[in-house]
Amino acid sequence: MSDYTSFLQLLRDGNYAAALARDDFSLHRNNALCRLCYDGDIDAIKFLLAHGADPAYKVDNPLFRACEAGHTLIVKLLLTYDAVRKNKQGINGRCLEIARAETYDDIVELLE
Repeated sequence: MSDYTSFLQLLRDGNYAAALARDDFSLHRNNALCRLCYDGDIDAIKFLLAHGADPAYKVDNPLFRACEAGHTLIVKLLLTYDAVRKNKQGINGRCLEIARAETYDDIVELLE
């Protein structure tokens, strides 16, 4: 099991103290945020956001992942943390495209 995979498993198991205690916490937190936004693990997402994960992470955007998976509550949470909301050509535009294509009307309403 890779370091990232074991880190992600700690979060999925709710073992937040152990995840936070790891030396590689700051290295993995943003990638884990993106993955968990897709998976829909709102408790782990709240933990990561409270401990410095970047809701506007540009390598793999958490908002896009939450939109792609149709997780309305996570999209709403990320927007309260000022996730990327750019013009129609930016992340917001791509999220809107996905939400419309998948008929995630609640997400469309949040992003418009």
